[in-house]
Amino acid sequence: MIKRFFFIAAALALFSSCGEKVTPSGEGGGNEKPQYKEYPIPEYPEIADSDVDDGEGPELNFHPESNWLNDPNGLFYKDGVWHLYYQYDPTGMYGSGPRNWGHATSRNLYKWTWQDVAIHNDENGYAWSGCCVVDSDNKSGLGKDAVIALYTSKTSTGEEKQSIYYSNDGGYKFTKYPGNPILADNPYRIGFRDPRVLWVDELGKYLMVLTRQDGRSFYTSENLIDWVEAGDYIPSYGVTWECPDLFKMGDKWVLFASDRSCQAISNYSGVRYLLGRLDKRGVFVPDDEACHMLDYGTCFYAAQTWAYAPDDVRVMIAWQHTFVGEDIYHPTGWNGNMTVPRTLLLGEYDGKPRLYSYPVSTVINNVPEDQILKATANPKEKIIRMSPAALIFDFENSTVEIKKVPYPMKIKLEKRESHDVLMIRGNHSIEIFIDGGAVAYTSQLEEE
Repeated sequence: MIKRFFFIAAALALFSSCGEKVTPSGEGGGNEKPQYKEYPIPEYPEIADSDVDDGEGPELNFHPESNWLNDPNGLFYKDGVWHLYYQYDPTGMYGSGPRNWGHATSRNLYKWTWQDVAIHNDENGYAWSGCCVVDSDNKSGLGKDAVIALYTSKTSTGEEKQSIYYSNDGGYKFTKYPGNPILADNPYRIGFRDPRVLWVDELGKYLMVLTRQDGRSFYTSENLIDWVEAGDYIPSYGVTWECPDLFKMGDKWVLFASDRSCQAISNYSGVRYLLGRLDKRGVFVPDDEACHMLDYGTCFYAAQTWAYAPDDVRVMIAWQHTFVGEDIYHPTGWNGNMTVPRTLLLGEYDGKPRLYSYPVSTVINNVPEDQILKATANPKEKIIRMSPAALIFDFENSTVEIKKVPYPMKIKLEKRESHDVLMIRGNHSIEIFIDGGAVAYTSQLEEE
């Protein structure tokens, strides 16, 4: 079991003395360069590395071998392998064709191997987003340790229904469940999609969270086949939140919501998260409806986390895509990147709960030196650069302005004497992490 995120108290003690400057040793200080308090980076768990090469595929940022990629789907870890499925259009680079489940695997979350398409569209419709559950107790009757993929079938008439494919070889070859669709009673016709399923001990059942037109719907099941509606969470501001994820960290439940128009930040599309609890029905109840941003960039969407990761580590990946401008199409024949995988921890920042995210250790340890920058900003060194991006820190107003990228942004920071920075220049993208991952920013980059 990993160490939980116990750095909070120590960090808060440091925050209380943010205005106290550490003077250099020696009488009077003279003209010596002032010293500034540095703050600890959270203790993120290590991810096991591996030099096993399972076949051809990219490093760092995953992308398809060809054609279009969008949402990550069905993430799970089993027998030393991290499985990544994703929305895949095999007909071209622009996402206008059918959706299948592409598939990739990794031993260390840095080197990826392309696998064969796992799930194809069928007579029930396109294979839209969903999740995977490893049925270790054969509750479904589809086989012990069967990998159950639950996803949305998008019909030719636009209806959205939930279906199942299952695998008995660890997630490589899938068989269609003959009783599809398993959840067809859709009162919304559209906006009823993206199932995320997990076992909840307190309920003694599986819990499914679904996108609905104006919020989230929750269902429970004992066997992954038969589902009973538990209730809804409808936020006070009616929006369609896509690609839900739901998991527990410490004593808090975390709910992801991909939103194309977050009201807290103008001209923004991205992923927000809410902290809260589950009621006795299994319905999420938020602590508040504040717009907590998982990443402040406009090229970060449909974030999902891996199920069954070792030592309860929570690892996330997202699609590098924007809804506020034009995507960057690559002349090499593919379109669509994933972010680098990131470890999540729950802590505090600026006096409020904050979900921290930081590149997994294997990315930091393996990325080439010319693609990673670690630096510290302070009142004497306010500008941090990694081509083409420039970070300009304003210590008086506690902000950072990210410039010279396609989607510039100014972000509010906690008041500190210094800010640590990690920047990774990836495959046509840049990912920026400030204050140990309390603030993250992702942007696509133009072709060089």
